[in-house]
Amino acid sequence: ARMVLDQIDKSDKRDAPWKDATRGEALAYLGAFDESITSYRSALETPPRPPAWAIASMYRQALSVGHYLQNETFTESIEKLFRT
Repeated sequence: ARMVLDQIDKSDKRDAPWKDATRGEALAYLGAFDESITSYRSALETPPRPPAWAIASMYRQALSVGHYLQNETFTESIEKLFRT
């Protein structure tokens, strides 16, 4: 997960929503759940807003991370974030 964060920091900003979502996933695996939620929020709210299919993909992946980590609080936060 640390290697992913390093690569994200070195890449350009063109794919910001995907980079933010990927950062959120990596941070969750590192146990930085609040920062992870912030990254996912940025992926959803930074213009231009991702298309519906991209948001659905990010949501499914974030939920799978929460379930894999068996972290109900994180999973509930993801559900709340993506359903607003």
